[in-house]
Amino acid sequence: MAAALTISAVAAVGAAAPAAATPSVYTVTGTVFHDADRDGVLSLGDLPLPKATVELYGSAEDAAAHTGALRSVTTNALGVYSATGLPAGTYFATASADGYRSGAAAQTTVHGLSLVGVADLPAIRQTDLTVTVFADSNGNGVRDAGESALNGKTVILIDVLATQKAIADGSLAAIDVGSAVAGALGGSLDLGDAIRFRTTANGQPITFTDVPEGAYVVMRSPFNLTIGELLANTSRVTALIDLIGSGSADALLAMDPALLDTGDLSTTPRNDYLTKLASGLSRAVAAVDAADTERLLGADASAQLGAVTGTVAQAAGLLAGIPATHFAVVDHWGTSYQLTDLTARKTTDFLFGVRQHVSIAGTVFNDANANGKKDGLETAESVTLTAYRADGTVLGSTRTPSLIGSYKLGGLPYDTDIYLGLSGTAKTPSVRFTGEVPPALADVTLVGSYRLSGTDTADSVTQDIGLAALTAPTATAGAVSASGTATLTLTNTMSAVVSVGYRVNGGASTASTVPAKPLIGSAGTRTVTLTGLVPGENTVTIDWSAGVYDGGTVTLSVVR
Repeated sequence: MAAALTISAVAAVGAAAPAAATPSVYTVTGTVFHDADRDGVLSLGDLPLPKATVELYGSAEDAAAHTGALRSVTTNALGVYSATGLPAGTYFATASADGYRSGAAAQTTVHGLSLVGVADLPAIRQTDLTVTVFADSNGNGVRDAGESALNGKTVILIDVLATQKAIADGSLAAIDVGSAVAGALGGSLDLGDAIRFRTTANGQPITFTDVPEGAYVVMRSPFNLTIGELLANTSRVTALIDLIGSGSADALLAMDPALLDTGDLSTTPRNDYLTKLASGLSRAVAAVDAADTERLLGADASAQLGAVTGTVAQAAGLLAGIPATHFAVVDHWGTSYQLTDLTARKTTDFLFGVRQHVSIAGTVFNDANANGKKDGLETAESVTLTAYRADGTVLGSTRTPSLIGSYKLGGLPYDTDIYLGLSGTAKTPSVRFTGEVPPALADVTLVGSYRLSGTDTADSVTQDIGLAALTAPTATAGAVSASGTATLTLTNTMSAVVSVGYRVNGGASTASTVPAKPLIGSAGTRTVTLTGLVPGENTVTIDWSAGVYDGGTVTLSVVR
């Protein structure tokens, strides 16, 4: 429900306050009415407003400030009010009614034999529009069960006719954007009466309050208004004003893409959204004719809304080609309709489903025991992570902070093979990449590959990365005895236990382990006995692993 609004009457300059000494025999009366045709005159088709509060003031200044009311009365069921027992003078009337704003001014004077003064008060209906921005996990444009509201997403409400006027008289271009942005709180910003910015918060819908009748564009902003980025917000809003006024997206397209990254597939600078916005939005705003709008919102609106025509239809068609954009009207009775698809649907709630880009996130840590899991005392590690296409094209890159080690790579595409590469460290991933390595990435240390379908609900991948200083154990064979045996000493300089399987001349494998390097000492060792050595050269093969890391094979030659 729209908030209570004030309808104020304006007096002639220099009017005198009522004389207190005259007999109190005068009456001020009138009707508070919904001015459906907006002509300021009570006529057929205008509906009276019952239970409206009317206040009388002795000066225009008091009426404007709503201070020092001389009398307060309430309209009856027919919208009529009557204030009796007044002294002679000029009175200034205001009215308050839920969901209405001032449509005209009224004043009246009573004196001498003019015992009754009439002051009718016209009002124009207003309504509240809500906007819900939600995580559209499956990209179907419908808010399904479990799809939550998103915070930090900016939406713009453009009053088409008010914006036309602001462009024509130069007031839009003259706005001091820096001052407006500096005074904006919580991602809310008003550019005169023409354009309003609001940003989602606390999991709640946005509410545009007290929206008067008219034609509106409701759109996801190509950027999110961020708290604390005054200069960035100023330049972005200025560039958007230029786009609306001139149809040029050059200023926006020239910006750092990071300043325009909304996290929404529909409004990212990596597709043609800004180009479509530039070609469609300004033309749509310019196309709407006031007379066409008046006919649509007037008494015959119900007959027209099923098949929108004229310049309103032209604007709706232009806006239909722009992603994340709705076209709406609020009629004389405060009823709102969505016209996005050139047919009318009654609604006060406008939905924007946000399909997030693919993201890869996780933690990079020192995996001292090479078990592939971050244990209590294992610290974070700073590395560079890069996402690639199979042809080597870089999709994104980030450096993990050394104290935290967490990372997130966003803005990645669906239906694409994505490879995650590691650099900036001499350590080895404790979990080896076992997938096929594209030729273009042969020199890249890969830690994972992923492909997310655009029709699935998943839009993120978790990839934790353990790093260890992994080196193969060294193997040394002693002299061969007359019985064909020899000692094999395995040395491990790592902090993780090494598992080995050794065999002679391709025979059966014998399993063993090599202790980790002790706290005091340079290495852990294990000595085993080789048997079955034949005269001549013998090949000893040692397969080793540390935790989840498959280390490969060490080969040793022993001569008997």
